[in-house]
Amino acid sequence: MLLQDKVVIVSGIGPGLGQELAVLAAREGAAAVVLAARTQANLDAVEADILALGRAGDAGGESAH
Repeated sequence: MLLQDKVVIVSGIGPGLGQELAVLAAREGAAAVVLAARTQANLDAVEADILALGRAGDAGGESAH
């Protein structure tokens, strides 16, 4: 696992590259993936993708405007 025990911060979460990077980080064993997005809907979509990998943890957050 390439990112085991690492914290990854991905800003600009939306459909596309940001979403793929966040999911890849989780898949590669990141201890935490910190997300930033313009909308709660984008955060929720990426969170669902990460949780679908079977990664349990402190999922949840809010978008800041």
